[in-house]
Amino acid sequence: MIQFIAKRFAYAVLTLLIVTTLTFILVRVIPGNPIERMTEELPQEQRQQVFEQYGFDQSIPMQYKQFWKDVIVDQDLGESLSYRGRGVTDTIISYAPISARLGVQAIFIGVTLGVILGVIAAINRGNWPDYFVMFIAILGISIPSFVVASVLQYFFAIRWGVLPTTGWGGFEYTILPSIALCFHPLARYARYMRANSLDVLHQDYILTAQAKGASRFRIIRKHVIRNAILPIVTLLGPQLAMIFGGSFVIERIFSIPGLGAYFVTSVIDRDYTMVMGQTIFIASLYIFSLVIVDILYAIIDPRIQVSNDS
Repeated sequence: MIQFIAKRFAYAVLTLLIVTTLTFILVRVIPGNPIERMTEELPQEQRQQVFEQYGFDQSIPMQYKQFWKDVIVDQDLGESLSYRGRGVTDTIISYAPISARLGVQAIFIGVTLGVILGVIAAINRGNWPDYFVMFIAILGISIPSFVVASVLQYFFAIRWGVLPTTGWGGFEYTILPSIALCFHPLARYARYMRANSLDVLHQDYILTAQAKGASRFRIIRKHVIRNAILPIVTLLGPQLAMIFGGSFVIERIFSIPGLGAYFVTSVIDRDYTMVMGQTIFIASLYIFSLVIVDILYAIIDPRIQVSNDS
């Protein structure tokens, strides 16, 4: 198991290095330089000083070398080019918890309701609960999150006035954004859980448990959910990382100062340092979440054996 984990982490570090390198090259070969736009009205001597300050007077290989020196040795992701005086690390530390709070709430709601609805649909296959859950799943997959957000704002904030429309504050400000974010994942979790629960319900060990007199609730809790939830774990790992980069639309609609909006703005503004810093942050979460998923597989399902060749 230790060797398996070590290999997975080694692959994760290598993948992160490749992703970071490709991003570094791509953002610099795209036409347009933010430094030139910032310094176009300055005298040539001052422009040169700004280029030297940010290292853009050097070749791309030298910039790449300096980038990793700053990250590894100085543990510094640099200063934003668009927001002068604001460090990339400080921006991530300040705004990532906001996106994380929304994302964690959305994932918790989505996973909990998705698993419950999927199991209900499976044990009532062909009856109205099954059709109702599948109808919800089709709606969740078909309707974009920004449409769900707009509908929620209209009814709960504008028409009924029970929740705030936009802004950020206490728990009440997170309810509508979390529901809008969880609607699509909930539908996916329900569909996967239904399909896998149906497969598990036809396994021999379920018949054996029934023959031994185990209650229906015990069979579902001990056998069906535990064996059918593995695909949900697979979806859950990447979902945890994508809450930072994939929620920018919802954050814009509800005027939430999260990290997603900064990521989109930095790409549009060619803010190299902000793009690189957030790429490292989000890619690290995404890649290492896959490692955690692999480890959880062996914990959740003892039938999965870890070999030396894994």
